[in-house]
Amino acid sequence: MKKIIIFSILIFFSTLTLFSQSLLLKISGKGIKEPSYLLGTIHVLYQDSIPVYEKAKTLLPHCKTYALEVKLENSLAMLSMVKQMTLPNNKSIQDYLSTEEYASLSKYLNEQANLPIDLVKNFQPIIIQAFIEMNTLDNKDSTEALYMDMALQSLAKKNKLKVEGLETMNEQMTSLLSIPIEEQVNALKEFIHSDSALQEDLTSSLYMKNDVALLYDYLIKQMSPTEIQKLLDERNERMFERMIPLLEEKPTLIAVGAGHLGGEKGLINLLRKKGYKVEDVVLE
Repeated sequence: MKKIIIFSILIFFSTLTLFSQSLLLKISGKGIKEPSYLLGTIHVLYQDSIPVYEKAKTLLPHCKTYALEVKLENSLAMLSMVKQMTLPNNKSIQDYLSTEEYASLSKYLNEQANLPIDLVKNFQPIIIQAFIEMNTLDNKDSTEALYMDMALQSLAKKNKLKVEGLETMNEQMTSLLSIPIEEQVNALKEFIHSDSALQEDLTSSLYMKNDVALLYDYLIKQMSPTEIQKLLDERNERMFERMIPLLEEKPTLIAVGAGHLGGEKGLINLLRKKGYKVEDVVLE
């Protein structure tokens, strides 16, 4: 587990290379009167023009519903999960690290994310990593950042589309925190010793190629079997069950992390096994 971003956790597998390579797909068949669309996203991009996103924006006005992984909930819902995000038995991250590792983490937090370690030391490692990533993004020039799923949600509201979440915030958090603490600790140690900026740039570059298999081949190698099961397979099944009534009722644009599209248990394969036709949308 080298890199996990809370809002958006990704991937795709080579078993689908022959079927589809686009990050934007049309869903039809099984008696659907009007097609729906499935878009694979990454949380944030720093690009002037993103063809797959621009095409998705043109499709949105033809839909009646916009669905994303999780709708932002109120602050009280967030506060209710704080205890869930902390380490068990009143432990601190210091209990899982050597003196040198703890000092290294403290330095990294201050230099990279402008965070004092005392502010986050009681949170689970995966949450600490998410804080680092979010604060690092906030420290960049926000005028250059595109938070794709959130931008589409704003556009959907302007077009008076119904907005639906495929998961609750609590469900997504439960999936994240189901990763054993030991795995989380190892991932956090790897993360602070890696070139996260280089990884982010490479992920963005791969995304711009609009090739789910290529993106998957890079990302899947950074996940453990437990992560694949908890963060992809189980969540894919949950999101799949909730997206079916939406696309069968009204034309819907569904935006999820790109990693959820692929693999034997990914959304593309689940849709095809159910009898739907899934095909690439041509980018003009």
